[in-house]
Amino acid sequence: MIPVGILTAAATSSFIFLLDQYPGAAAAYSMRKLRSAYIGPAIRVRRDSDNTQIDINFVANVLDTTTLLTFVGVGNGFITKWYDQSGNSNDAVQGTNSSQPGIVNLGVLLTENTKPTIGVVGTSLPFTTNISADTNISIFAAQRTKTTTSVGSVLGHNDPGGSGPFFGIYNNFYNLNISLNGQFKFGNSSTIVGTLFNVLNTIVNSTNVFNYVNDVAVTVPLSNGSAPSFFS
Repeated sequence: MIPVGILTAAATSSFIFLLDQYPGAAAAYSMRKLRSAYIGPAIRVRRDSDNTQIDINFVANVLDTTTLLTFVGVGNGFITKWYDQSGNSNDAVQGTNSSQPGIVNLGVLLTENTKPTIGVVGTSLPFTTNISADTNISIFAAQRTKTTTSVGSVLGHNDPGGSGPFFGIYNNFYNLNISLNGQFKFGNSSTIVGTLFNVLNTIVNSTNVFNYVNDVAVTVPLSNGSAPSFFS
């Protein structure tokens, strides 16, 4: 089983490197440091004042927000790359300016529970990676439900064949798109609680898909289909 994680920031007290405890991830992304051996940056940011980009590193194992805010100034900052901390170089990228998620709005850091967070805007998939998955994969993410956007996922695969996974919550539904035994499948759940912060988990093996929202199983009836247009 290959874990794929999208994780948010955590408190710096009693700091725990998650990937040191649970090694072997295919990819892992966060605004905090997840692996003690990781020495790279957290994100690459573009400021809208002149479209200059720089890498933002970690300080004391969390995002260097001082450097970030100084760089962006009173304008807006957008993430062009979310660096993979697993060691597999599966960086998540978005080269289209209008699809890049925000991290600073008019000089103010975007936060969730006082920690840096990503603000997804628009209707396209914010990030794509080179992760390829068919069966035997686990995906974890923390995401606030949005009722005003069709963005259901922060991360997906850039393969036109749609072999990579993506999932998330949009319009109060749990949305899942994944490949199972070489067949691309997609589906939506029944209505879930809206406008809340949710921990999402999907586990796929050779025959089944299991989905959870905040440790509660949800049913997502899957149908066969072709890859969404933004995979192309």
